[in-house]
Amino acid sequence: MYSGFLKSNDTLDHNLFYWMYKTNETAAADTPVTIWLNGGPGSSSAFGNFLENGPLKISQTVNKTEGAADTYSFLIKNNPQGSWANKSTMIYVDQPIGTGYSYSLPAVYLDNMTAVSDEFVQFMKNLFIQYPEFNGKRLYIAGESYAGKYLPAFSVALHKAGFNLQGTLIGDPLSFPVS
Repeated sequence: MYSGFLKSNDTLDHNLFYWMYKTNETAAADTPVTIWLNGGPGSSSAFGNFLENGPLKISQTVNKTEGAADTYSFLIKNNPQGSWANKSTMIYVDQPIGTGYSYSLPAVYLDNMTAVSDEFVQFMKNLFIQYPEFNGKRLYIAGESYAGKYLPAFSVALHKAGFNLQGTLIGDPLSFPVS
């Protein structure tokens, strides 16, 4: 399990946060890499990581005490349903900048899909530099909700940048309006 920040812009201090689980099959030549993006915009991919398809699940218990404030406890355990990380290296990315742990200095927000796509491609280039074992591997990108807008744009941009993009999976997408 790895996490950290990688630059998403060559000239500005923009940094995207990622959380990665390398599958046990990472060394195999046919093991793919999958990027997960939550929608929003501005929804951290920690939702997908810890509540949906990641290898760890967070559960909450509310302890009610008469005459006192409720207390909450949280438990992290292996996902009982299994995980996409069983078959693919999974990388959960908080994007665009300003989402989740991702940040820029000074704080700015991107306001068009071209800029968001360009920064995602730069992040991916830096990811593949940081983890050279991913070069040549099959790449998939997946997400939900507003990712229905991000993923088609990112797919085109990654393809044009020469990544080995094999598929795009979009669940419950927001795809309208087109703009």
